[in-house]
Amino acid sequence: MFYTIVAIIIGLLIFINSIFLCIKKEKIVVLIYDIFCGIGLVTSGIGGFFIPKDMEYITILLLLCFSLAYLIFNFILLKKRKKTQTTEQNS
Repeated sequence: MFYTIVAIIIGLLIFINSIFLCIKKEKIVVLIYDIFCGIGLVTSGIGGFFIPKDMEYITILLLLCFSLAYLIFNFILLKKRKKTQTTEQNS
């Protein structure tokens, strides 16, 4: 039960983040990926309320996959941003 509620909250926070990125005129790939991960977390969180207790591991695995995918993508994206910012400052 805890995982499903936290997944819904994190999914909504990702949606808010995508709104701020849209205001900043970020690349469309980033927006699509944020929205995809947000929908995945919210959907699996809501689905966790309807899945029987003996199959609860499916929800936890889905939440783990969406969370790790989001973290890895943002880590790679932040690394690329840092490289471009340092090259722009050196110019």
